[in-house]
Amino acid sequence: MRKYLAFAELVRSSVAEHCSIQGADPGGAVVGPHLGTVVPDSAAWRVYDHCSAITRAYAMYEHCVAAYVDEWLAMLPDLYPAYSDLPARTRDSHMRGVGHILGRRQWRKYVHLSDQDVLGGLWGGLNRAGRYDVRREFFKTSDDNLRMQTLADMLLNVGIVEPVLVLTEHPSMVDFMLERLGNSETVESYLDGIVVLRNEAAHGDVANVLSRPQLGLVIDFLICFCEALGNCFFSAAVERMEDLGNVAVLGRVNHYYPDPDAVVASMRSCTVSTGDDLIARRGNRCTPVRVMSLELNDEPVTLAALSDGAELGLQLEPRVTWSADLLRLKVDHETAGME
Repeated sequence: MRKYLAFAELVRSSVAEHCSIQGADPGGAVVGPHLGTVVPDSAAWRVYDHCSAITRAYAMYEHCVAAYVDEWLAMLPDLYPAYSDLPARTRDSHMRGVGHILGRRQWRKYVHLSDQDVLGGLWGGLNRAGRYDVRREFFKTSDDNLRMQTLADMLLNVGIVEPVLVLTEHPSMVDFMLERLGNSETVESYLDGIVVLRNEAAHGDVANVLSRPQLGLVIDFLICFCEALGNCFFSAAVERMEDLGNVAVLGRVNHYYPDPDAVVASMRSCTVSTGDDLIARRGNRCTPVRVMSLELNDEPVTLAALSDGAELGLQLEPRVTWSADLLRLKVDHETAGME
């Protein structure tokens, strides 16, 4: 999108310059046979570029949310093997969604759902007749745009705890709001403002045409927001897997050293190798990391068999610069030799 915006601006400025040199009207002149077209009014041209960029950016954001929710819902039968284990709000929302869709089967947005799609998951869950399944359509039955509150309600319905807090306090969002927006807005107000721009671009009069840098800021915000959203789902999955006993705590990062960009961790009894995929957890936020190198007793190693209390030097990617628990999914570790 950034390339498109830069190209569109370059073409507009080049055409305007050509028309100026030729003494022609940039709002209706034919700019040479090599273009073979009539130049649109410059202001209208910018409006169309603004509308297409905003509409596309919002669509990408909406698609990202849908992809994350679909992936999360596909995981629920593994995270909550019994339907009755699901959080009460998730079960209630699912049941209400099934009832809502049953009375509206002929609606265009539901005609792709078969009877099995609508009833099979609920029937299987309530009767323990097999693996249940839940679908995104049951948790967002309105056509409301994804403002923060609408998004938060859907996330709460699918079992994500305190989504607004997790999203707005994610370090990348905190840094973005400070460094790029000077904390002049909140995450919620800026996201909701993008939704307003989208609705104006799609349905109404455009009162505020954004410049290319402003449009770039919108795109960067949505990228950052979607990354924080992905981390929100990842952290929730790790927390639930830990509840199921599928996560091992290997140790805790105590120190970060900028040179040589490494950490020292106090470890429990375990084995760690270069190339291992681990999880760094601080508070309720989990980040997947990979072990790039190891140092034990001041010597580089590729495999470290550790006893309780041993100190281990690690280079991690992405880097970890703060105190954090180091975790490993037991399933991944125990099946690593089978892959």
